[in-house]
Amino acid sequence: MEVFNENYFNNCVLRLSESKTVEDVFHAWLNLCCLHPELDAIVALPNYDRVIPLRHKVVDSHIYRKYLVHYFSKENLYFINDELIRTTIKNNQVKIPIDYTLAFDTNLASYIKTIVQGGRLGKNQSKIIELLDQLLHDDLNYDHLFYLTENTKSVYVRALTSGSSSNPFQFWKSLNKKFRWNLISLELFRAVDCKKYKKTSSPESILNFRSAVRNAIRYTFDFYASENGKNRTIKLLRIQRIILLYLLQMYNIQFSSDKGGRKKLDEFLHYVHNNIGVYLERETIIAHKYFTDRKNSPFLNQVNLGTMPKGFLKVIDNIAWDMMVPRFMEELIAFAGEGSYMIPFFLTFDDELRDLLNAFPIKSTIINNQSGALIPIPEMNSYDYFIKNGCEESIEWFFSEESKVKRRNNYLDNLKSINFEILKEYRKLRKVYLNKK
Repeated sequence: MEVFNENYFNNCVLRLSESKTVEDVFHAWLNLCCLHPELDAIVALPNYDRVIPLRHKVVDSHIYRKYLVHYFSKENLYFINDELIRTTIKNNQVKIPIDYTLAFDTNLASYIKTIVQGGRLGKNQSKIIELLDQLLHDDLNYDHLFYLTENTKSVYVRALTSGSSSNPFQFWKSLNKKFRWNLISLELFRAVDCKKYKKTSSPESILNFRSAVRNAIRYTFDFYASENGKNRTIKLLRIQRIILLYLLQMYNIQFSSDKGGRKKLDEFLHYVHNNIGVYLERETIIAHKYFTDRKNSPFLNQVNLGTMPKGFLKVIDNIAWDMMVPRFMEELIAFAGEGSYMIPFFLTFDDELRDLLNAFPIKSTIINNQSGALIPIPEMNSYDYFIKNGCEESIEWFFSEESKVKRRNNYLDNLKSINFEILKEYRKLRKVYLNKK
């Protein structure tokens, strides 16, 4: 979107990133000069008294505090757009439609299937039952869209390339049996009568099995195989492959060099510039923290020098999917619908995944409610962060106009060769492992 490149827009972003009060947000928004009624912003403020709908339940529950991750850096959120400003001035108050959703990963989806089918979960039984009991008692909104997102790759390979994507039932039959059972179980669990559960502690679904299957077939087909679903799938896979290539290069540089964090970042940026052509702010800051001290990024330490883990590339590929979680949450925010706001949360038992999600705290987002484009604004100023860590020369070169033009010109060619580049970097990493033995 062209406005995202305008100086006045960048001034707005900078001032939003520094805002501490409602007045700060208002003055930041004035940079847009009322030229963009299609834009909305959500800003986390430390001392603002408006809180998200889920807040009190989260604060009161040690279970949610332990397993739940917020997208925004703080719970106190301020919402702004041109229409809200006009309404507030006219009426001195405004009602803002805010909703929330809890998303969860494959592990939690599998646990729910086991519970629905009457199985046991071994040592995890008590903590999972405790969490699901709390969810049902609080009658919270939750969905399994990220579970669908996380399984995009296997579905794309197994189904969308098999010629079965034109018929919902044939598409359903082409899916992995365990995946289908998980989806049916999630649909049954989502339909549990929470009011009755509070009285009886018996989780009875208002859906029968056949209805749950029909629902699962319908929304799975819509999510993956509809025209919009196919476009989303291609976009998701493209971003995930770029993140995978980022990760492979991080590991290659980290394990093959004794340089300091600043020089490693310079090597990393040159690789991104020449071989990828896409700058990912979140992943680049994570890379620098990892290069500086591996203790800063425990979620990346699933890959270490030593014995090569079984399914080596799959381990790294799974980390890349985990790093997609914030983008999935951003998609929920962006497509909440005009005039309303969606606040996403993520539930997981994975400590490393929670560390990953907390590694890049988000101060604000600006959303185009017409196109769905979203700009995340981090708590830290990325440029200041790199300058503070002695990376000024690398950053100035990388963001020079000449460098940006070259990346734009080479992006499509780089994208066409990304699978080859992934294979090349993976083979390079295997050699690093073998040589370090």
